[in-house]
Amino acid sequence: MLNHSLLVFTPAGQIIATNDLPVNFSNGTPTDALGQLCVDTASPVVVVLGGLGYTTSGALGAVTAAAAGVPHSGGLPVTDAGYLICEDLGVPVSWNGGIPCSADGRVCIDLASVPVINGFDNGFDNGFGI
Repeated sequence: MLNHSLLVFTPAGQIIATNDLPVNFSNGTPTDALGQLCVDTASPVVVVLGGLGYTTSGALGAVTAAAAGVPHSGGLPVTDAGYLICEDLGVPVSWNGGIPCSADGRVCIDLASVPVINGFDNGFDNGFGI
């Protein structure tokens, strides 16, 4: 199961994802040093854990061309081989356990964005207006 609290998101609500190698692996969620979800759209899935497939690098196996459908892993769409079915730049219309999903149920990711890391952003970075 993906853990949404470990991920970073775009302002539009997509998960920021990368094809980089994971450096962290917590609760089945492979991420890089910036918190981007590590997905591999080119390599075969070699192990399936909890319904999700992982490649030899430890990244989550993902496809962006498949239509969403069954079976589901923790409510998320996966192929029979365990690849997470994603939509690059998909528009989130619902959230499943904090994971954004498009109208047809695919997980919404953004493979082009890089998260802005400036420490903790509490919405008051420019002061309290006093």
